[in-house]
Parts: sequence; structure tokens; C-alpha cells
Amino acid sequence: MGQGRVLLVSTNLFFVPRIHGAAAANGLGLRMTTSEADFWKAYAEGDVSLILVDLEGEKGLWTKVVSGLKPERKAVTKVIAFGPHADVALLEEARALGCDQVLSKNQFNKDLAKVLKPG
Repeated sequence: MGQGRVLLVSTNLFFVPRIHGAAAANGLGLRMTTSEADFWKAYAEGDVSLILVDLEGEKGLWTKVVSGLKPERKAVTKVIAFGPHADVALLEEARALGCDQVLSKNQFNKDLAKVLKPG
């Protein structure tokens, strides 16, 4: 994967420091995007190796971003969504829209270092 960037699609600042620390430890930069326009601007800058999608964020935002990625996505860009384990329908919707991996928030937190590990 090399030196790359991680885009976080979220409006929740709570997880940012933890994700930023894990990304930096793996040589990755992190950019939080809080709007669709902001996401596409950051994505167009290139070198995006991973997109993290917070399913507890604004649903209109993440569904548009994930749906819009299908035709645009480069093979090296992986999309991982995370959300509440009890909301099975939400997790399934993220899978159906094209996320490569969908994790419960607990699993995401537990495996954060592994999720952000290059390779």
C-alpha cells in the first residue's frame, strides 16, 4: 500500500484522535470528511488507500459517498464501514452498497491497528 491517505467519512469527532494515531503509526495520513463535496475533493487529490465510513454518521452522506464510489473507485482503495452491532439492517445496507468490509463499532475499535495496517 505504501505511503497513502485514509479518508474518514464521519461527523463524529470522538474517534478521530484514535484513528489518527493508528494511521500515523502505519505511515498513513488521515483526513476527516464531513460533507459529500469535501469527500470528493479529498478523494480527487489522490493517493487514497482506505476509506473508513462511520455508519452512525449522517446517512445521506455515507450512502451517497459509498454509492458514488462504485464507478470511481480504484482497485487499491478499500472501503471499510463500522457501526452499531445491534443495527443489522444498517450493516447490511453498507454491504449492499459496496463496502469491502463492515464491522461492528466494537470490532472496529478492537481491530483498529490491523484495519489500518498496510498490505
